Amino acid sequence: NQMTGIGDNTSLGYANYNGAFVSYTTNGWHGLTIRNNFTYSKTLGTQGEVQATSEFTTPNLWNIGNDYGPQPFDLKYVYNLAMLYQPPFFKGEHGFMGRILGGWSFAPIFTARSGFPLEVNANGDCESFGEADCSAFTDNENAIFVSSAAIATARGAGNSVQNIGNAATIVGSNGNPANGGTGLNQFANPQAVYNAFRVPILGIDNGTAASGGQGVLRGLPTWNLDLQLIKNIAINERFGFQLFFTGLNVLNHMQFFDTSLDLN
Repeated sequence: NQMTGIGDNTSLGYANYNGAFVSYTTNGWHGLTIRNNFTYSKTLGTQGEVQATSEFTTPNLWNIGNDYGPQPFDLKYVYNLAMLYQPPFFKGEHGFMGRILGGWSFAPIFTARSGFPLEVNANGDCESFGEADCSAFTDNENAIFVSSAAIATARGAGNSVQNIGNAATIVGSNGNPANGGTGLNQFANPQAVYNAFRVPILGIDNGTAASGGQGVLRGLPTWNLDLQLIKNIAINERFGFQLFFTGLNVLNHMQFFDTSLDLN
């Protein structure tokens, strides 16, 4: 039989991480303790896959660098805030007002980040460069941008959830309410994003642009706020008790998953 592909099950990849972070802390300032962290970073590599167990292979066995680009876990911006506020008011009072209004603690945790890279799959993730057959292997193979203008269109898309309603688009048809969908889409113009890509072509797309890591499209940014309230109630100098109130996603903020993008 004709050989359908060659798979590379050896971890020969490479990666690098560069980042800078700023941290600001206050400790017990008027009952307020804060820890802020902001990180700006870039993670590049030949994909974060354990090839020997996942049966992932490189798109081009003769050029591993062909897969070099943003790693799947590359996050450009990450911010987190941990705070504890213990109001000093009524702290030393033991009367009725002190017991009711004193002894409170507020502890919010806020996190926010930019979106993960999104791979645009092409050809079922196999055989464009002869690297593997679809039944035995898969790889991180990205579709190709068709023009420099398309790059700007694609990079600027997908930062929020759009309600495109009954828009008659090829890519958005599954989200069309007439087809049982919600009308929500990651792209305001999914057809334009779809037109910005094509499948890789052997003999033409042999440079690093043929794969580009996880891809230059970005998923949805996220943020979340959790909160814990603590009430200390003193009975006497030796005995007391605490009440804990914990809320996850206290603002009931809706956060969608990223979409899966495939030219097929």
